[in-house]
Amino acid sequence: MISISELVVKLCTEDNNKSIELDKNVVLVLDVSGSTAQVMYSGTSVLTKEIEVMTNYILSNPKNNYELYSFDSNAIYHGRVNILEDEDFVNLPTFKPGSSTNTCSALNLVSNNLNKFKPNKIVIFTDGQTDNSLNYFTPLIQIWKQ
Repeated sequence: MISISELVVKLCTEDNNKSIELDKNVVLVLDVSGSTAQVMYSGTSVLTKEIEVMTNYILSNPKNNYELYSFDSNAIYHGRVNILEDEDFVNLPTFKPGSSTNTCSALNLVSNNLNKFKPNKIVIFTDGQTDNSLNYFTPLIQIWKQ
């Protein structure tokens, strides 16, 4: 059986293990809500797995420019992600599971910063639980289509 992180690496690299540059500017959004404290069958928390998958995603294409946001009941902009490519290391802040899941708070913050960093792609690492309805997401999607 292949793990999620191994699958991400496999999908993001060519057979010759050379990175595929698909996007130049990528926004990463990490769910650090209370539900990410749940422990999976492997004994790993959801948050730990999200961070592992995100790290592998970044390392699969370290030439991209990455900016990081996290959210629980509030959103935090962490800035540019520093990658030490030769060491296969991504310098990330320390994250702890927080409170409720206000997914749109992070997405609104990304939208507010579009004039500073225009992403080609926004990748959300989440357990899928949110306190927001579809009505909150629709206007954001329209902004990003422009």
